Amino acid sequence: MTKLRTRTAGAIAAASLLILAGCGDDSSDSPSPSTTSAVVASSSTTTSASASSAQPSAPATTMPESTTTEPTTTTTTTTTTTTTTEETTTPEALAPPVPSEGELQGKLQSALNGSANELESGDASSITVVRDRIALLPGYSWSVGGPVSVSGDVLSATLQSCLGQCFPIPLTWKNVDGTWKLSQESQNELVGYAQMAGNY
Repeated sequence: MTKLRTRTAGAIAAASLLILAGCGDDSSDSPSPSTTSAVVASSSTTTSASASSAQPSAPATTMPESTTTEPTTTTTTTTTTTTTTEETTTPEALAPPVPSEGELQGKLQSALNGSANELESGDASSITVVRDRIALLPGYSWSVGGPVSVSGDVLSATLQSCLGQCFPIPLTWKNVDGTWKLSQESQNELVGYAQMAGNY
């Protein structure tokens, strides 16, 4: 039985050699081009893969960020302030000329005669009593004297009331619309003196 197996194996081996020998007669011993190319390509791929595996990867290159600096434009605004000076007209600027002592005496006489235009109050009904009392006093006289002074819109002078001797009475005039007029205070004072004189 063993001999039979051995012979069978030998026959198979001999048949295999004959097949290989027949193939060798049809072509040359060199491998076919396609086989060579495949081998070369496989070798190249293997070599490239090995080289790729062996070569360390290059570090990633980070491109620097481009920074653009824009020029700064500074605009200076010049503010021009115009100051307007307004001229203010004060009472002094409108004040009429300062009258003399004689002119003031004439203005007072007109007021005693009932001229409302010479009075700050514009009412001459009460001051006429002064004129009436003077007319009843024999030997009585009066005059307007200085010094004449002006302070703002007020003019000051002195009335000399004389009956045997002179008694000074301060009087004031007010600047009313550019005209010196006997003040309300002086008008009341003269009326008061006249009423006192009527009691005797």
